Amino acid sequence: MSELYIKTTKGLKWSVLTLVIPKMISPIITITLAHILLPDAFGLISTAMIVISFSQMIWEAGLSQALIQTTEDVKKVANVVFWSNIGFGLIIYSLIFMSAPALALYFKSPESLSVIRVLGLQILLLSFTTVQETLFSKELNFRPLFNIRVVTAILSGIISI
Repeated sequence: MSELYIKTTKGLKWSVLTLVIPKMISPIITITLAHILLPDAFGLISTAMIVISFSQMIWEAGLSQALIQTTEDVKKVANVVFWSNIGFGLIIYSLIFMSAPALALYFKSPESLSVIRVLGLQILLLSFTTVQETLFSKELNFRPLFNIRVVTAILSGIISI
């Protein structure tokens, strides 16, 4: 068997686990939070998460896919993508921070203003990790991604709870 075939089959296994396991952890945490928190407090978190989820779809701008597909020097492209992601992260977080009062008003939840601003910091933190995760994916090395995402899902859940 070729090295690429072995690498691909191992990568497929870890890729599927990376997609499934962390996504199973998230609803468990959400259910636990819904059980623990008062409805008003859970609503604040949900409101902020809607904003964050929407912004996460925008901020990365497809640069990871460009890094995976590049035929240029990977280190140079990774450096450009890294700094671009941080720049986009700063811009998106600034927009979230400045629009938080309007978003809180739109959702008829003035208490969510500070929650939106604090949870928006996730965008900045994620902008530091995207390139490293993409490089693992480019090399079909999904096992470290699995470990990182499971540990991250568990830790963020524990911190949230």
